[in-house]
Amino acid sequence: MSIAIGVALMQAYIQRQQQKQNLFDKRFELYSAVSHFLSAVIKTEGIVFETTYETFVFETKPVKFLFGLDVTRFVSEIESAISHEKHRSEEHTSELQSL
Repeated sequence: MSIAIGVALMQAYIQRQQQKQNLFDKRFELYSAVSHFLSAVIKTEGIVFETTYETFVFETKPVKFLFGLDVTRFVSEIESAISHEKHRSEEHTSELQSL
């Protein structure tokens, strides 16, 4: 009986460690997505290509499930800033075309 309890405790410990590792892996994927996106924006001196932005949005969708409110807000602020800039750029382009 005591062997069975020992095995059960060891399995529970291993399972918790595996869950921690899985959470770390998922969080690191999000960190990498943000890092790659910001690096791309810096390399292009602020020019954000549509495919780069779409990839960023897709890869950061699970942020609210894996991080707290502070990281979720940070990612949302990046998305909002890019979206706002994109909208402003489209307005400027349409103004130039109407001239």
